[in-house]
Amino acid sequence: MPSFNLSLLSLLLLFQHHVLYVSSASPPCNDPATTGRDPSCWSTLGVSQYLQNWTTQHYPPSTAARLPPDKIVCQASEFWSQCFLRIMDGQPYLSTAQDCLTLNSGSCKPPNMLPFGAEDWYIVFAIYAVHTYFNSWINAIQTVSRTSNVLMSAYNTSHGEITPHEGIAPDVVDLTFMQLVFLNGLTIQDRAVIQMIKKMRYNGEPRSSPVPTVPESEEQMSLLLSARLEFIMNDILANTTPAAENSPFIQVVDQGAFVYDVQAAKDIASVIARNGVT
Repeated sequence: MPSFNLSLLSLLLLFQHHVLYVSSASPPCNDPATTGRDPSCWSTLGVSQYLQNWTTQHYPPSTAARLPPDKIVCQASEFWSQCFLRIMDGQPYLSTAQDCLTLNSGSCKPPNMLPFGAEDWYIVFAIYAVHTYFNSWINAIQTVSRTSNVLMSAYNTSHGEITPHEGIAPDVVDLTFMQLVFLNGLTIQDRAVIQMIKKMRYNGEPRSSPVPTVPESEEQMSLLLSARLEFIMNDILANTTPAAENSPFIQVVDQGAFVYDVQAAKDIASVIARNGVT
């Protein structure tokens, strides 16, 4: 078995040298529902800039007074992904759109034919893919915790010296997740998420308080990892400022990583259980 005794800084620096692959070809990008998805279309279509413009038009609520009366705009407290999906579905205020914020909601779907542009289609797919990614990982972690000691093994490799009852920082949970990512083989979505976590940790912006529990079992480690990944998913999808250049959503999707298909939970669980120390 390979050794995973890498420091947090070493792992994060390693990711600095990974560049997400974007095809140099010029695919047909204007009708993805018919011609299929291509990660390079995110850049070709300028989807990140499109979303920034969309945000300006729909947020803040004060802009609503300057928009035509029939223009659907976002509510003051409405998370951006909820608002975007609601508008894509043609729904008015206070309606129920797809739920891509709740784990295992069952109602977060990939886009079909939209009466809007290709940029909208790619954003809807990215929202769906981000939700699917975190669902898959959380479900895989919970599955593995019932049959192995892979999670505690990854944690023990990651945490260094910690005394009982002291609690552990989110950095340690993040590093434990990275150990599992390496066991799984490091997909393109993993790379994008880890790059975002690196920026969360080193931008001087605290994203959460220290985790108050030192895990002593697979079940406890599963709960800590699941809560941390749900927190990161919400940081990406559940806010009202999606499109600033350094926003979590733009960081994680900007190079087309979430235009690719996402691994199923059963496949992730199978691989990390097989490659881990059980």
